[in-house]
Amino acid sequence: DLTGDWSSDVCSSDLALIINSKGILNYFFSYFHDALTFFLLLIFLVYIIKGKKILKYEFMILICFLLFIIIGVISNFHSNVQPIGYALSDIFICSRFIIGYFGVVAICRNKISKTFLFDHFNNTCKITSVILFILTVHEYTFPPFFKQVDFRYFAYSNILFFPHPTYLAAACIILICVLVVSINYDKHNIYYIILLCIVSILTFRIKAIGFVLVLFLLYFIIILLDKKFKVIFYVLSLVSVMYIGINQLQAYFFTNNFSPRLIMLKDSIKLA
Repeated sequence: DLTGDWSSDVCSSDLALIINSKGILNYFFSYFHDALTFFLLLIFLVYIIKGKKILKYEFMILICFLLFIIIGVISNFHSNVQPIGYALSDIFICSRFIIGYFGVVAICRNKISKTFLFDHFNNTCKITSVILFILTVHEYTFPPFFKQVDFRYFAYSNILFFPHPTYLAAACIILICVLVVSINYDKHNIYYIILLCIVSILTFRIKAIGFVLVLFLLYFIIILLDKKFKVIFYVLSLVSVMYIGINQLQAYFFTNNFSPRLIMLKDSIKLA
């Protein structure tokens, strides 16, 4: 781990050994997103200095996030649990998503058309969704091309050529998001979204299954349901989520006293 303080006894040969052991590409990409985040932060700061305006809800997001950071800093100085260097590192890590959002806003606002994703990526996402679905069908109906991992529920988790099922689920979700954004320009996108949802569900990652459920709940609520049915739908949705999630809650918090999630929750309450 190259984070933290450098001491005088770390020489170039040590660095070369570390890079070679991890692989140059792995080493590069493990720190590339940090450099990209810092670059986006600079772009946003320049955007604000030039007097560019952000939307009202974005301003509220910034205020809430700054309060979050301030509370964390005050807590760190008060408790003195960890050195300030680690606290600053945590601030940066926790800020990645917010910085990424506002950096992209600074780059794209009023410069990219609403049909940009549709024009450049919609067809690619459709083709990719078909390929991933066909490979998934092959994995479960014929001798598989790829390794089988993590037997859950009634089958092995779908992994295809990814190193972990979570990565396949993440890739599907990104493709789904592009297709959803472009669905007003191509109604047939819904069929490709369904294909990707099937692939995502078969990874048997709870977060992927949850994403698919939320996606279709929002679709039904916003597009298909009249107002008088929405309250009933909310109740049924809540019951469904509890039914799906109850086993995970029991496994993580009620059946194992040494569950990492349970320990972290208890410690977080004490620290807070």
